[in-house]
Amino acid sequence: MEEIDSHNFQSGRREENDCHHEDIKIAIVRTNRSGESKFSEGLDLIKIKPTEAVTLSVALTSPLKKRVSIVGKIIQVNEPKEVKVKGHDIKIKSITVEDTSRKAKITLWRKLAESLVRPGDYVSITDVVSYVYNNVTTLQTTNLSTIEKCDAPVEKKVVVAEAIGIDDTNADIYIKTGEISTVSLELLQKALNLDKPEDVELYTSFTICMK
Repeated sequence: MEEIDSHNFQSGRREENDCHHEDIKIAIVRTNRSGESKFSEGLDLIKIKPTEAVTLSVALTSPLKKRVSIVGKIIQVNEPKEVKVKGHDIKIKSITVEDTSRKAKITLWRKLAESLVRPGDYVSITDVVSYVYNNVTTLQTTNLSTIEKCDAPVEKKVVVAEAIGIDDTNADIYIKTGEISTVSLELLQKALNLDKPEDVELYTSFTICMK
């Protein structure tokens, strides 16, 4: 990309500032020595970092126009449709997402409305804002938003084991609630920092990460 100095920049004319996802794209028209117009496009001139992810409950109660990011499981996808915005047909698609805090309807605008997502997918959506219509609060994407499929979040909980049985490779943890969780004996031994695998049976309290 050609370097822009203050003198040449003043003699040129700024055409537009257009935001796309994480980048701010700046387009500049300038005149070279031969008098011909030259168009140069600056990508990655300014980086805007996505906002930190919050729960849906926090996102829905955030101040209007404050950008936040969310992660959740899609439970419903509506068919795309077009709406009129300043005389132009704009494609939108609404989805319903849930996390451990609550459910929320999210409207995907423009290109994001073409995202190939379906119920059951876990997605990360950046830079959404809250919107209130008829006393109902929903979320909407912005021109900085991105949507990506992601892994299901890991839920951490502490369980109390009533008994532990081991074989050559696995450890069966009999949880007080009646559940049985089978984990790798080698990984459990390393996690507990034990010298011998059989020492695992001496423990009765574990923190187990479960999806």
